[in-house]
Amino acid sequence: MNKPPPLRGPGDERTRGSSDPTDVKQRRRHYTLALDVTYTIRSGRGTVTTGRGRTIDLSSSELRFVSEALLKPGRTITVAIMWPLLLDDAVKLQLVVSGKVLRTSEAETVVQIRSHEFRTRVSPAKPVSRLPDRRTSK
Repeated sequence: MNKPPPLRGPGDERTRGSSDPTDVKQRRRHYTLALDVTYTIRSGRGTVTTGRGRTIDLSSSELRFVSEALLKPGRTITVAIMWPLLLDDAVKLQLVVSGKVLRTSEAETVVQIRSHEFRTRVSPAKPVSRLPDRRTSK
């Protein structure tokens, strides 16, 4: 009797590069996430490329996301993921991931993660409609 293929979802385990399920080194947990990102690529010549995208999935070693442009493999990239949870129920967070672009296609970019850290996110300033009149009348 044939078993149906396993369902894919948050926290599923995929085996990469090996068909042996006992090969723990090749098995990584990928989490399906759909979060907004911004990315920055700096070249050795000081050129900066920036863009936006949306995550597809994330593991401890790789980030897969949809980007606005086709990104070149081998480039160093920093990706800021707009994290959905608040710090102390009040402060917005972002997960900042740095690494190298492993591969890219028209639909997605895969980044090998070298470092990551949570940072607080600055909210855009609210426009000031009217400043209080601080002049004293004499």
